[in-house]
Amino acid sequence: MRRTYFLGRIFQTDIEAGIDFLFMLAYVLFMMRGTVGEGAMIAFTFIVSILIHEFGHVFAVKRLLAMPCRVILWAFGGLCVYPRLGGGTNPRAQLLISLAGPAFGLVLAGIAWLILRFAPLESEIAYGWVSFFFLFNLVVNLANLLPIYPLDGGQALLAVLTPSRGAGRAMAAVRKVSIAVGVVATMAAFHFGYRIAAILAILLVMQNLMGAGTPRG
Repeated sequence: MRRTYFLGRIFQTDIEAGIDFLFMLAYVLFMMRGTVGEGAMIAFTFIVSILIHEFGHVFAVKRLLAMPCRVILWAFGGLCVYPRLGGGTNPRAQLLISLAGPAFGLVLAGIAWLILRFAPLESEIAYGWVSFFFLFNLVVNLANLLPIYPLDGGQALLAVLTPSRGAGRAMAAVRKVSIAVGVVATMAAFHFGYRIAAILAILLVMQNLMGAGTPRG
């Protein structure tokens, strides 16, 4: 279990962060090599976007399962951690919980797009930040819908397959799909020069090859 540090409480939900999240943020800022203002913009976008995504899961868990949960910020984003009844949850509830995070994130991207489209942003800095905010939330949440376990798309696929195949066979099928899609995603990320995305895709492929997983996120 990773060591986490308590940051605060929002909507009766504890927010924690692992030291790996701070290292990841520092690495991204170093790779960007921007000004202090640009670094603050990137850090703010990362943290707010991740929290909005995770609170999509949080609200779904509380609404569908009436369970307490907490949000953990870690190296590759966030996790919504909640108790599992008998090792799992109702497949329909799990499907909705899995999709709630990307849904919140895409709504956030939509709001940013509306601002870009209709609001008079005369400041170049403001326009650049809102543009980055839009692209970040669009790309991250669409990528999260890829059928790669334990991304939200992979967990949604598992929830869809479990009723007909059973938990064991469904997980085996999801891992095969995850490896195939993950290999394609890795090659695509390297081809287009997205090194961080490529590293994440490789880690996800390895995780599925080893039959490991992380809490939902």
